[in-house]
Amino acid sequence: MSTSNPLINIVKHGIMVTALIMGLHSQSLAETVTEEDLKNVNSRFFHYVNAYIVSSALYQEAVKINANMHFSCNEEYKILPGEMTVLQPIVFDKNILHPTSGVWHHRYSVTRCSKTIMYNTYVIANKGKTPIIVSGLNGDSKVPFNSLFEISVATYTYVNYHYGPCPAESKYPQPFIYSTEVLHTPDESASTWQERWTVEMCDAMIPLRMTMHNDAGDKLNFQISPEAR
Repeated sequence: MSTSNPLINIVKHGIMVTALIMGLHSQSLAETVTEEDLKNVNSRFFHYVNAYIVSSALYQEAVKINANMHFSCNEEYKILPGEMTVLQPIVFDKNILHPTSGVWHHRYSVTRCSKTIMYNTYVIANKGKTPIIVSGLNGDSKVPFNSLFEISVATYTYVNYHYGPCPAESKYPQPFIYSTEVLHTPDESASTWQERWTVEMCDAMIPLRMTMHNDAGDKLNFQISPEAR
């Protein structure tokens, strides 16, 4: 069993990388990052997301989400490289470390005690201050950011109505969306697809079948049903 502090390792690495950012880019021009620029290793954004500031934020999000998942483990967090998607162009102004505007989605995996969990975070620029980090759902769900709240609330309402109330002795009576998994995606442009969402409630895992459909107006319609057993 490891007794080292994983955050210390991230901080040690992060101090060096943050110093590198400041040294390389303190005099750089403003930069606007779009989807095509994500793999540019010479960009400010590439160095920024590999620095302590972002690595530490991802670590803290993993710790927070794991607490909700009741996952007991004392091993170090091993953050695996993920993929990013620019939702709004990311703008860096000259001589300011943090982006001044923009939003990106960071999907990454964390392994602990032989268990790998995929996390999703949304990073929102905060006018040159430390960005705002918003947790998404675990897993590979294709639900867009602007629909997450509506569908999550509908899911909690559904399981409370169909599976609640929990027995008094339940340790975890409140529903929690534990994971998501895309099931049927004929192609990336498909307007209809299905996902499996697993919800923890009443000390049990409840699998749900989610059918998603984007209509012509870009509104996401959805249907929730029990998973066939």
